[in-house]
Amino acid sequence: MRVAISEWNGVVAPVFDASQKVRIFDEGSGHGEVREFSSPLPSAKVYELLGWGVDLLICGAISRPLAEMLESAGVRTVSFVRGEVEEVWEAWNQGRLATGSFTMPGCRRRGKGCRRRGWMWH
Repeated sequence: MRVAISEWNGVVAPVFDASQKVRIFDEGSGHGEVREFSSPLPSAKVYELLGWGVDLLICGAISRPLAEMLESAGVRTVSFVRGEVEEVWEAWNQGRLATGSFTMPGCRRRGKGCRRRGWMWH
């Protein structure tokens, strides 16, 4: 399984839609490879993740349309995650990612979406 974690200055990017790079990990590996998106367009990000063989995206907030594009292309998403990328990767491998310390503030029901200011984030 290949896992991409959206990254900004060593931490999970707060909003995937605006992120410019991801760190890609292969299951069982210790360190990931940083990849930069060639375009800010959501559809381009989906195609690049597919081209890189990504099965799962771990990210901060993500818009519903982009999350649905990823899911329909076969890329699972785990959203509303915060923390340092290496710690998030380690927590994922150990099954600890669902703990409150990795959940973005204000998001109590991870995986079910988070409502803020009239926008529904997935």
